[in-house]
This record gives sequence, C-alpha cells and structure tokens, in this order.
Amino acid sequence: MADTVFIGLGSNLGDTVDNLLQGAKVVARLASGATSGSSIWTSRPEGFDEEVPDFANAVLKMKVTLGPETLLSRLQQIENEFGRVRPSGGGYQSRILDLDIIDFGGKVHASVNLVLPHPRAHLRKFVLVPLYEIEPEFLFPDRQEDIETLLAAAPENEMVRLTPLIPSD
Repeated sequence: MADTVFIGLGSNLGDTVDNLLQGAKVVARLASGATSGSSIWTSRPEGFDEEVPDFANAVLKMKVTLGPETLLSRLQQIENEFGRVRPSGGGYQSRILDLDIIDFGGKVHASVNLVLPHPRAHLRKFVLVPLYEIEPEFLFPDRQEDIETLLAAAPENEMVRLTPLIPSD
C-alpha cells in the first residue's frame, strides 16, 4: 500500500533552481506513481547565525511504498549525491540540496532519526507557501489549525515565485 508524502526541497548554493529541478527528478524515482510539485519559491534564510545566500524552496507530493525511515535514508543518499556535507557541529548550514519529509501519510512518528510530521514545517513560510499551493486543504496530523491559519501566524518572509518544480511537457 502506498502512502502520500510531501517532501520539502531547498537549496542556497550554486544554481539553486537547477538544483531543485534536478533533485526533484531524482526524488521522483522513489515514487510509486505520478508526482506533483509546487512552484519554486525564493526566500530569505531563517535560523542562520551568519549571512548566507537566499534559498530556493519547493514541495513535492508523491506516493511511496517505502517506510518512513527507508525514505529518509534514500533522501539523505540523494542529498549526498548532490554534494551535501553535514558538519558535525550542528546548526544550520548552507546546502546544495536539502530534502525533508514534511508529512508521511498523515502519520505521527518519532525515532532517533526522524520526527513526523516535520517538527518545524508548520512555522516556516518557505514550507507552508509551496505546500498550500499544491494542497490547500492540507492539515498537519498534530495540529488543529488549517494551513491558512498557520500561514497567517508564520514569521514574515517575502516569498517570490520563480518557476514550476515539475515543468509541464
């Protein structure tokens, strides 16, 4: 049985738009059917201690037959293939490609490696805007508020729409 998952994609190094376009193609290979995606949006970085380039972000919706931990492992492999380096010091780092599981079939899950839904997605405009674009009725399984309410409460961060994540043929 396949679960519907929402994957957040982000990049602030190199050709950020191309990183997301190429990353989405690779991630879509994990799907067990058609995928859909938001537009690519730019925004200012959040949570960084130093000045870093703006981010490009998008959300991909797809069905998978993988379990959540296996999907996480595959997404981390893809990040590594794109050159992502995870320094041991923690904290936010610039990245060529960042892939986060925003929601996995509406499940609530917590392990050493993975918390579902993503614990900060409901606070981040750069996740909520593209998520709302492709799934305006989306509800986080651990929240009472709808996505419009969450968007209104999210910290201000100007979002600029660039191009579709999945170009139409």
